[in-house]
Parts: sequence; C-alpha cells; structure tokens
Amino acid sequence: DIVRKVANRKPAIPILISSGATRCEQLRDPRSIASLFHTLGLSYERALDAVSKNASDLVKENREKLGGLVPVRGVKVIKWKESEQR
Repeated sequence: DIVRKVANRKPAIPILISSGATRCEQLRDPRSIASLFHTLGLSYERALDAVSKNASDLVKENREKLGGLVPVRGVKVIKWKESEQR
C-alpha cells in the first residue's frame, strides 16, 4: 500500500531502490528488482529509474555540491572563460 501511495503522489518524487546486498552473491539485476516493484504498484519505467537513473542523478548532484558548483538546491554556479566575459 505504501508503494502505491508514493507512486501516485503528485508531484512525483524520485524514488531510490536498493537491494541492500552486502555480498556479491546477494546482488540482483536491476530489471528483476524493477519487476518486483512493478508488481507492487510502481510503473515499470519509474521502478527501473529507481534502481538506476535516480541513484546516478543523486551521485551527480552531490558531487556538484561538494565541488562548490551548487551552493543550494536550484542554484548552479557557472564559471565563464575569460574570452566569454567580454
């Protein structure tokens, strides 16, 4: 029931799904995990994003924050080349 509530929330929030594996023998492929969450009420596309794209986007966002490119969410610092400032 909680999956259906999250899946139908407007505006849509990014969901992150992890297997929780601690050893390589416990890993499952992303499509199997997405299929499981699809049976629980999440669209297959959103479930697949939850095990791949959303995690990648979060890592990218955090790297930009740590690099000083994003001081706060929604604001991005753009460095101009000397030749572009004129």
